[in-house]
Amino acid sequence: MPFKCVDHGLVVSLYYCDPDANELEMQWGRFADVEEADRYLMSEEFSKMGMGRELDPEELLAEVKGSI
Repeated sequence: MPFKCVDHGLVVSLYYCDPDANELEMQWGRFADVEEADRYLMSEEFSKMGMGRELDPEELLAEVKGSI
């Protein structure tokens, strides 16, 4: 399980530690295409996002499994 999970708006980042305490960030985009991402970047929602919001990794997993 990741030690931290953050929704940055455009991407979701999962942060892991390996056995040597090196941190690894994995991320994926939330939008299907560039135009959709551009609209989000110009939105009020994005301007209020800041650095993002932490997500519960278990809830994110359930969300991903529900969209398959």
